[in-house]
Amino acid sequence: MHTFLSFLRNYKILRDIPRSGWISCGIKLNEVENVAEHTLDAAVISMLLTDLFRKMGFVIDGEKILRAALIHDVEESVLTDIPHPCKKYIPDLSKAKEEIAKEIFSEANIKDIEGRYNYFELWKEKKKGSVEGDIVEISDLLSMIYEHVELRRHIKTDELARHLENCLDDLKPFIKKYKFIKEIIPKF
Repeated sequence: MHTFLSFLRNYKILRDIPRSGWISCGIKLNEVENVAEHTLDAAVISMLLTDLFRKMGFVIDGEKILRAALIHDVEESVLTDIPHPCKKYIPDLSKAKEEIAKEIFSEANIKDIEGRYNYFELWKEKKKGSVEGDIVEISDLLSMIYEHVELRRHIKTDELARHLENCLDDLKPFIKKYKFIKEIIPKF
């Protein structure tokens, strides 16, 4: 028997986990978005990017993209949000994330309702290099970049500037691959 509650419990925890990267940039805890807010932003951006990519002639699976965006950070319900500067100190972080995601989907026992999409494979989509995975990865980065726009209205720190620079650097390979996305990146 599948257990929606098991999966939802993990998913709902994301509302209580702050995006700790912002805290390491000097943003107060009460001003930091949580992982669930970031996930919603990434999903909405994915929806918009899906339409943009289709307009540019790409034939892509929009449902797959939205589903992948909605679960792209589900492992953070166990691992929490680890700030970028700390990741270099955690050996095999990618493997740990994968094991946690696999465990979350396995414990939820939802395989019998998956249908066309395997949830664990959707979670891995972001790193596969497919157009759909690239859209989720771009959306993840744009969510942070757009959050910078909001934060920079009232906060300016060196750490925040470095974080923005890192986000923009991470986006460069995608801009090279999909030149038209440059138009949707805010100017700083």
